[in-house]
Amino acid sequence: MMMAKTLMSVQIGVPEDCMRLRTKIMRNLAVAQFRLHDCAAALRSFELIMDAEPNARDGFSIILCHCRLAHEPQQLKDAFSDLVNVQLKVRLLLG
Repeated sequence: MMMAKTLMSVQIGVPEDCMRLRTKIMRNLAVAQFRLHDCAAALRSFELIMDAEPNARDGFSIILCHCRLAHEPQQLKDAFSDLVNVQLKVRLLLG
């Protein structure tokens, strides 16, 4: 997880292409953590990705992590709300 924090911590002055590459690396790490059943680490990684570059795929992955970790229903509702907000932003942009 330390690697994930390091990747996302320095964002000021970084070109857009480098940020996208960092996000892709973070996503790959999160998927690997999820597949290795380290859902708590995967959840933190997906949340970092959603802070940097929100999208529906990572929002859905957060919901899966919450389900697998059997968190409180309110956390699951919040994650679903974030997912819906991402979908609405995409629709508004596409018009």
